[in-house]
Amino acid sequence: MERRRHHRVQLALPIRLRWPGPFGQVVEVREILNVSRGGALVESNHAHAPGASLWVAFPFDRAFPNSSELPARVVWMAPDEGETRVAIEFGATRSLAAAAGNGPRAGNEHRSSPRRGLSIPVRVRLSDLPWHEDAMTLDISVDGLSFLSTRLYEPGNRVYVSLMNRPFPSPWAAEPEVLALVTRVEPLADSNQVAIGLCRLS
Repeated sequence: MERRRHHRVQLALPIRLRWPGPFGQVVEVREILNVSRGGALVESNHAHAPGASLWVAFPFDRAFPNSSELPARVVWMAPDEGETRVAIEFGATRSLAAAAGNGPRAGNEHRSSPRRGLSIPVRVRLSDLPWHEDAMTLDISVDGLSFLSTRLYEPGNRVYVSLMNRPFPSPWAAEPEVLALVTRVEPLADSNQVAIGLCRLS
């Protein structure tokens, strides 16, 4: 039974896929097989389970490598002659940022500035460890941000945050690393990822 909400069109346009991986992010540039307003079908070198999160830049132009990215998720996948066909839904992780707010918190954290849904690469490390993880933000404001992670954090942890490429002027981009406090940890249903909320300290 056809369940698509939007008609698919066959177009050969480049798309950049950014997948979270165990040792950092995996980036690949592919051509779409078909696309609609709500999603696309692509081939990938990597197999991902339905529900897996990723970020896409579409249409992607190599002349502008810092193009804005959209959150997305895998709807289904199927092997195809050595590669994997992956159907993705655009904008699927936006709801994660909107839903954040019910998990464990440090103290009585209240947002003092509105957050804007924005997906940009970010590096995060615990303040007492040298190893960082590459992640993607869900939203960001002057005083806080949230991101998806596969690592274990707890409310009250202090972390250092670095915006990769520093895409716009903000307090988060003023220094190579900004000290922040973990205020919220949101487990995600049917996923090994968690949404982490941070409040800027410096």
